[in-house]
Amino acid sequence: MVQTTVKISDVIDNFSPNIGIVCFLKFLACFSFKLAGPIASLLTNFAGFLPYGEWKCVSEACSKRAELHGYTKLGLCGAEGEEMLEEGTDFQWDYGTRRTYAVDWDLLCSSEYLGTFLGSAYFLGALIGMVISSPLVDKYGRLAMVKICHVGSVVTLILASFSPNYWYFLVVRFLIGAFYFVEMSAIYVYLIEVVPKAYRSTALSINMSLWGFGQLILALLAYLLHDWRYIAVVGIAFYIPAVYYLYFKLPPSPLYSLTILRDAAGASSNLNSLAQIYGSNKVIGEEVILTADRPDSNDEGLQGMSLLETFHDFLKYPIMSRQVMGQFYIWITAAWLYYGFQFSWAKLGSSLYLSYAFAGAGELLSYIFMGLFLKFCRRRRLFWVNITAAITFLIAITPQSVATKFMTLSQLSCLVGSTANSMIFGCLFLWTQELSPTTHRGKILALCSAAARIGSLLGPQSSLLFDWSRVGTLVLFCSMALISGFIMLLLPETFNRSTIATSCQVVSRNMQQKSRRQINVT
Repeated sequence: MVQTTVKISDVIDNFSPNIGIVCFLKFLACFSFKLAGPIASLLTNFAGFLPYGEWKCVSEACSKRAELHGYTKLGLCGAEGEEMLEEGTDFQWDYGTRRTYAVDWDLLCSSEYLGTFLGSAYFLGALIGMVISSPLVDKYGRLAMVKICHVGSVVTLILASFSPNYWYFLVVRFLIGAFYFVEMSAIYVYLIEVVPKAYRSTALSINMSLWGFGQLILALLAYLLHDWRYIAVVGIAFYIPAVYYLYFKLPPSPLYSLTILRDAAGASSNLNSLAQIYGSNKVIGEEVILTADRPDSNDEGLQGMSLLETFHDFLKYPIMSRQVMGQFYIWITAAWLYYGFQFSWAKLGSSLYLSYAFAGAGELLSYIFMGLFLKFCRRRRLFWVNITAAITFLIAITPQSVATKFMTLSQLSCLVGSTANSMIFGCLFLWTQELSPTTHRGKILALCSAAARIGSLLGPQSSLLFDWSRVGTLVLFCSMALISGFIMLLLPETFNRSTIATSCQVVSRNMQQKSRRQINVT
């Protein structure tokens, strides 16, 4: 029997002609949990809305203060040295049947900062979850971690809907963030390893677009359901369509089986299962020897590496370390800007629901551009997208009195800038995986996602920054975007290039690109 050697990536790329609408719907069902992402992360913006302008006086002292400061936060909380008006004695709430834990748990005025911790707790959970899970994604498999976290996300959303007090909800928010982001990170790693190269950017764009749709759904649910606990329960429904494929149909990554587990038979079996999902009749038999992309014998000990051993490998290959550190800054910046606006739209716009609806529409638009960019453009041209975001943040410094029909010029500029940043954030998920070798891909993406959680932790606090100085906050965001753009110019170009399998290939890729640049100069 004559045996032939075939790369796994070539086999998967040959599935491309068989991809049709049925296959598209299958993967769409697998990603349905992404619709619940905005509900999981942004629920606090609606559940804990601050009704500073929605109250009426019932006492003479309240009326005098309202005449002086208006029905505002200052009128309710009082200036320095004044006490907050007392509910029932001085004023009554006038926000209808809507329910907010800001009132139920007394998170107003001097306690308002506690409410921002509920947003930060979610991302702290994501950060710690990413660090703990990063070696597990490579050790136990991408799909295995997705399945575990899928169950965890459903359970924690149920627990959130029964929150009796602030501290209980704070802990549950931490757990929701941990489970959701580990699942999201693992599914991205899985995607790049099982989707043909020609459809990789399309798959990522569709996956990310579901978040934008989820944000529109959240704004609609918050408008219709006045009790935020019901919104958390509805979010569980979006996890159901993914159960069948995640648990019963999708095979583990063939590339993971071969490169990490060194299980050639398992890789062949997983490829054949994947072929059935894509509608391909091609079968990998015993006469085919599967390989990764130019595997290096020096890296045979990488499977099952601990996080400490991975850091040791970073020291062994400094070029990989420098690239990862650059990516860390870019991820932190993109996450800080993204969630900084997501948790501040209520203060930047006049209508809570319209502000998030416009933001959701802008996000959908950004993912359409992202799909086109990833399909046709070199990755380092994201530099110009960063420049666009930075310019719009400077325009947003204009006085808020300058208004268009639906929003102020400042809010419109922030919306354009945040849309550009959303596109960058989405592209990072693919670019980071293209930059990373298969043996480290799960860990590097998990670590980058963990770095992004640092920015995410700061995001909810940006709401307080805008209270302190809107101009200062926007100048800070502009500076961060510019630095991020220049770092992107230093990273390797991966557009239309095969993914690399080992850390040695990071060095060789860097040398090849240096040679190309020298040739172009001469």
